[in-house]
Parts: sequence; structure tokens; C-alpha cells
Amino acid sequence: MKSNNKTGIEKFKFEEQQLYIPKLEETRILASTSCPEDGQSIFILTDKSELIRTNINTSESNIIANLLNLELPLSAEFHLYCNDNARYFAVTWRQCRSYEQAAICKGTVIDAENGNNILTLSAGDYHTEQTPLPVCFLKHQNKTLLVHATDWNRLDITDLETGEIITQRDLDEDLEECDEDDDWIFKEWSGVLKPSPNQTRLATIGWIWHPVGVALSYDLKAWLNGSLWETDKSPNMRSYAIWDYFWDSPFCWIDEQKLCIWGAGDGESTDEPANKAAIFDAESEELLLSISGPTDDIFFCDTYLFSGLHNKEQKLIGLTIWSLEDGALLCKKEGIFADLYIPEERALIAFGEQGKITINRWSL
Repeated sequence: MKSNNKTGIEKFKFEEQQLYIPKLEETRILASTSCPEDGQSIFILTDKSELIRTNINTSESNIIANLLNLELPLSAEFHLYCNDNARYFAVTWRQCRSYEQAAICKGTVIDAENGNNILTLSAGDYHTEQTPLPVCFLKHQNKTLLVHATDWNRLDITDLETGEIITQRDLDEDLEECDEDDDWIFKEWSGVLKPSPNQTRLATIGWIWHPVGVALSYDLKAWLNGSLWETDKSPNMRSYAIWDYFWDSPFCWIDEQKLCIWGAGDGESTDEPANKAAIFDAESEELLLSISGPTDDIFFCDTYLFSGLHNKEQKLIGLTIWSLEDGALLCKKEGIFADLYIPEERALIAFGEQGKITINRWSL
């Protein structure tokens, strides 16, 4: 979809919709997500410990779970995830250590059919608060699986129907038998996890000593098919970018072969993240395209890359849209913001105050 229009501003149209959700009045939104099989719904976690489903077409809302029994630390940073049909939800929270508070990095899995907490999540307390608790849902052989950290340097897969960890292995015993110079051994704190669309690879941005951020991916297909060591020591691991003291970069899959990472610059190791987005071939690690200009406060991939628009004072004032084919800036639109993006609806969701939600659907 390469544009011949250098500015392309007339090419995109936006239809705005305003919602008022009484259940969100006098609440603070802690996290939100959407579901691939239910593009008309968004799911919101509030500071009342309520998990709410809202239909973005009708405004109809209902509480699907209450987490009051968990005594959520409301000062923490929260993340919300759901599986493909919105039966299971993972809620994670982290807060960094300070004089007033201890470090936390924990989570829970909720079965929306009955509102029960069915799995407690923790990666231990060894510097794990430096990244969001690593979590993602998978669908494999008609089973709903959860990838999650079970220790600071360990990922596992749990079958949510049975509660069984299907990647049991003795990591410490096995690594003692390996040469310390073996490049396959990888001791990393994983961050946000994102599987490729067809679940062949699993991408993350984590960190290693001395603190450097690393963008990489694992062979998820091999891991699911019984190769237990894919996330621990494997020649199938691929690396794309390295930064000093930075590992909070947003990223997204464009398709099964291409991964888009903010801050990666020209694909070289760098002290600081660049104000760029880089597209890599996930298998070969080749840098395919570097796009100058996208920001990290809005970063969603669909047919295009959606990012932030800033004024001279670096205040966020709107939206930009970029070509994923040649990196061209196709659109700048003030007054449109996005806390969440629903690709099935082409809908940019922005949460306001007192129960107000603004939806902008784009078209060409």
C-alpha cells in the first residue's frame, strides 16, 4: 500500500465516537486490553479492583470479575492480557523499590466464566520489578496455554485447563554441565512477551548484566513441540538490538516474518534508544527498514505504524501514521490519541475522565 502522495494527509479519514460508561465514573483505569475474537469489546481493570467488559458500539458494560480479595497495590503499574476468546485474563503488577515501598512483580490469572483466580504468577524477587511480569496467551492443539516467568531467568508454559506446567526441566542441573562460554546459555530477565501471529516465534525485550536491554526472539514452534530448552540455551534464538540501561521499548509483529521495534535505530548497539522504529527480519536478524520519527508513547502496528505527534515543547498533541513499506510519514492528525488499539475495528481508543471514552475509527 505504498502512497504516491508525499504527505498523504488527505488519505486517512477518522470517524469519532464518544462513549459514557457510568461504571467508570469516579474510577481510575489501571489497564486495558482487547480480544481478537471479540473486536467490539474492550476490557478494563479499575482501581475498584473490577474487571469490566464494555461494548464499544453500544456502551453496554458489565463486571466480569472482582479482584478485591487480591488487595491490589494501586500505586503499582498494571498490565492486562486476555486469550483469544476472552475466557482467561492475566493481570500483572509491578512497582520499583523506594524508601516508602518494596519492589513487587506479581500477577494472577482469572477464569471469566466464574470470576475465579486460577493461577498465581510470580517470577521471584531478584530484580524482577525492572520489567513487566512476562506473560502471554497461546492456542495450541485446541488448548489454551499461558507463557509466564516462574523465576527471574526462566519462562514456562502452563496448560490452563489442567494447571500443568508442560515445560518442566531442571535448569540449574543442566546448566552446570555446560561450558560457561557456550553462547547458547542465556541468563536474561524477560520483559513483555509477544508471539508472532502464527506462533512460530516469541519476541521479548529484556535485560542482562551489566544492565543492557536486549531485543530478541525464541523459536516458539520448537518449544511447543517439545524442545524444552528453547528459551534457555538454543541456537534458534535471534537478537535484534542492544541498549545500555534501557529495556522498556515498545515493539509489535507486522506479520509472521517481520518485527517492528522502537528505539532500535539502525540496528546497531547504542547507549540510548533512537527516536526511530526499526523493522527486522525475525529469522535472519536483518534490518529491513529504519523509520525516523515515531515515538514510544503511542506505538501500534496494523497495516501501518501508528505513533505519537508532538509539538515543539515535546508535548503529545496527536497521532502520526507511517508506511511500513518505505517509512514515509503518511498522516499527521492533532487531537487523536490512543491508549489502546483494536485492529479488527480499526479503532483507536482513548480513555478520558469521569467515564468518558473517545473512539476514532480510521479508513481510507
